[in-house]
Parts: sequence; structure tokens; C-alpha cells
Amino acid sequence: MLRKFLIGSMIGAVSTLAILLSVALLIGIVAAVGEWESFSIGFGPVQLMDHKSYESGFSFETGPGLVILSILGGLLNGLGVLYFTSRFSPLRRDAN
Repeated sequence: MLRKFLIGSMIGAVSTLAILLSVALLIGIVAAVGEWESFSIGFGPVQLMDHKSYESGFSFETGPGLVILSILGGLLNGLGVLYFTSRFSPLRRDAN
């Protein structure tokens, strides 16, 4: 049971991080092409991404919030694996 949870959590964390990085990169590209002003996305003191515009170009940074969200996504995926492989799951077929 622990093995299923750990494998599901790792797969969920890696896939969530890949999705978050892709979305952050897409937002950064759209902001650079659209010549948006500087902005920052985050919740409280935890920063997800930061885009700064300069006269000569731009800079784009990701923050520690992406890692925190990917860990939360991995934990949710691990819990989902435990639920759907348990004997109380509505999707489980009995071998009777």
C-alpha cells in the first residue's frame, strides 16, 4: 500500500511540475510578445512566477511556489491511487 502511494505521488508530482512549468513558460512568452508590463504571480509571500520588462528586453523567473504546488499535486495523486485501488472503491470489480 505504501509502495502504491509513493509511486503515485512521484508520478503526480513530476507531471504536475511539468504542466506548471509549461503554463508558466507559455505565460512568459505571451507576456514578452505582447510587451506586457512587469508583473508577479503568487499567493502571499510564495512566488509562482515573475516577469520583468526592461527597455532592452525582459526577464522571466519561476519561484518556489511551483515546487510546493507540484508536491501538493503529487500527494493528491497518491491519495487517489490509494482510493481507487482500495477494496471500497466504487470502480473496483469483484473477482467473484
